[in-house]
Amino acid sequence: MASRGEYEKQEVKQSFYLCEEAVSTLRKVEILLRECCTKLPNRNQFNENCSLFAPEKYVLADSGENLKCVVTIIGDNVAKAEVAVRYPKMPSHFYRAVVQPDIQWKIQQIQDFGNFVLGAFEQIQIGLAASGESANEVVEKKILNNINDIFQSLLSARNSLTCIQKKSQTCKMRDNLLRKCFVPLPPADLTFDLYISSSKLVFSVITTPVQASEKDPIQIYECECFIPWLYDLTIPVSHALQVMQTFLEKIAAK
Repeated sequence: MASRGEYEKQEVKQSFYLCEEAVSTLRKVEILLRECCTKLPNRNQFNENCSLFAPEKYVLADSGENLKCVVTIIGDNVAKAEVAVRYPKMPSHFYRAVVQPDIQWKIQQIQDFGNFVLGAFEQIQIGLAASGESANEVVEKKILNNINDIFQSLLSARNSLTCIQKKSQTCKMRDNLLRKCFVPLPPADLTFDLYISSSKLVFSVITTPVQASEKDPIQIYECECFIPWLYDLTIPVSHALQVMQTFLEKIAAK
């Protein structure tokens, strides 16, 4: 039977090896997130290159001829948009408009993604600092909690681009202000939304009856386009999640 001293030595040894593996994992994830941060379409400590924020024009179209949208993006801001959507109530059967926002029109999902990734990077620095302390059970617990926090931040980052979140009251107020930027003003029964779905930019238009007595059916039109740099952003985050998942499964098996 092992003595108390031998048992404590074994615990310290296990904590030491866990800390070593944790540091190796954090270093790998740090490299991946640094790569991601340099590609974010907004300024951060790894990205001060103004050329990344030149206007980019994207043409979004559906499979038919019901909706077309041309969007100009600068970073994570929409600078301009042109919309043409089928609308039988118009003489031409189409509602056409130009949108030049005089208020900030941010694509919130991209902003959220960047905030989660940068937050995870800061948490990595905390984890690496903790790993420099003498290995023991307290330090081990601190590092494991840190790695779990990083993992959750990266999950939130990925989900921000793949899961459509319910709009906050602030977003709804902003959308109402943006409607006033459409020239000409849109009919009251048209609702617009611009969002990210994985590596695609999606523009949707919903036609809903203004009054409950109206019998017009609800119409939903969507158009989309692939954005290469969105795909480039998600790859390092997905790899980082895989690295961390492997580490956490290895620890759980011990």
